[in-house]
Amino acid sequence: IQGILWPEDTVLDEATGFAVSGDILVSAQNAKEKVIVPERITTIGAFAFSEKEIDIKLPNTITRISSWAFDNAVIGNLDLTDWKTADFYNVMSVNEVASYSIDVFWVADEQFNRVNMIDLWDAFWNYDGKGMVYPESAKVDNDFVVWEKNGKTRLIEYIGTEETVTIPEGIEEIYTDAFCYAEGIKTIIFPESLEVLFEECCCLDTVEEYVFNGKNVPKVMATDFQGEEYEIGDAYYALDNSSLENIYVPLESYGDYMYKFWFFESYISVRGYEPVADENGFTIVDGILVEYSGP
Repeated sequence: IQGILWPEDTVLDEATGFAVSGDILVSAQNAKEKVIVPERITTIGAFAFSEKEIDIKLPNTITRISSWAFDNAVIGNLDLTDWKTADFYNVMSVNEVASYSIDVFWVADEQFNRVNMIDLWDAFWNYDGKGMVYPESAKVDNDFVVWEKNGKTRLIEYIGTEETVTIPEGIEEIYTDAFCYAEGIKTIIFPESLEVLFEECCCLDTVEEYVFNGKNVPKVMATDFQGEEYEIGDAYYALDNSSLENIYVPLESYGDYMYKFWFFESYISVRGYEPVADENGFTIVDGILVEYSGP
């Protein structure tokens, strides 16, 4: 790169394509599309990955990422699976002002939670791109990124392009941001196996219909500042209603959905079924009073 000064002891590693000075990665301009930075490296130098289209794995020996290290780089996957949460803040230069793109951050399974996701985004604050965070053992199953946690199958992200999305049976939890980066989704059909919706899991403003097939109303969960998960109640915190027209639920659970999803009660219905009030004005479904229209 013209105008970039290298230390006089810089050595080009033919195998990796890295230019290295001691424990400093000076340049990766000759590196391949997928690189693993060696553990002997502690510093990523300015402009090291400038304008590269690349996947990078960084070791936990890194103590500093210099300003402009990723200048105009397009990073598909940034692998930080060897890092701990504190590393995110400690290594990024506060003077990082370069423009760069990151599609996916990968972190260790034990580091994956909403709090650490936010810490990571804050540390790498100046990136463009989606910047989703995946746990190390997450897998891609067709258009769904899924992860096993505590014996439950959790949907981390939908990566497809369909207007109508049918979530596969077997998925039990929908995690925060799972549907926040897809575009143009009109209908989301949830499986009977669904047990948990996390806050802001469906924050798309294009969704017109949610279809629930489960007889049991899913719980709504959030993550506290210590990374612990807890129940918060109404689906208002999980589902966007900017364009919402209908929430379809099973007939036998209509009353439960009306009771537990109280914020959305005006959207809830059963396809082909209209509850009718009795002679006293009480509309009772499955033993639950869902509406009173009497005097």
